[in-house]
Amino acid sequence: MNSIMKFRVIGLITALFILSLPALCRAESPVIENVELFNFRDLTTPVTEFVIGDEATFTVRFTDPDIDCAYLTISEYFLIIPNPDPSSETTYWIMQDTVTDTINSFPDLDPVEISGPMGDWRIDFRIEDKAGNVSNIFEVFVTIYLLEIPEPIPDPIDDDDSGGGGGGGGCYLSICATCGADPHVREISIIGQ
Repeated sequence: MNSIMKFRVIGLITALFILSLPALCRAESPVIENVELFNFRDLTTPVTEFVIGDEATFTVRFTDPDIDCAYLTISEYFLIIPNPDPSSETTYWIMQDTVTDTINSFPDLDPVEISGPMGDWRIDFRIEDKAGNVSNIFEVFVTIYLLEIPEPIPDPIDDDDSGGGGGGGGCYLSICATCGADPHVREISIIGQ
């Protein structure tokens, strides 16, 4: 009876050890905490919108328990295409003297010129260490414009309730619910001056 009990205990310990191996391996993998993109003209304000011709750079903040990060890979996907393949993939070698602690920043100080095409993009960042452990994939979504980033449309409603003077020309689209008998009817009105 004791030998059967010992066999069960050893089997249980072995099973628990085998099940904990993936968690132990993940504990040594780098983890990307944050990625910020910058227009090279202003390195203090993170952005997600660029104009073709802008120069962009980034900072990646990551943790690595065993401080052996080796590569940073960046993949860019143009989101207009269903199930896109990477439009480009760039791998940076992380110099060991830049990795000094378990929490690090990897700044890319050389700007990259935004060349388009215009539209929505997803940029994936991942880190691989010398042992082959791969970090999480950190996604950043970016919009690229052809000429300029559109400004928010100001509120066109005048303060003086006169319905015409004073607030500049143009027209705007007003969408509001009607208070009639049918609550599903919506009123769309174009108001111009």
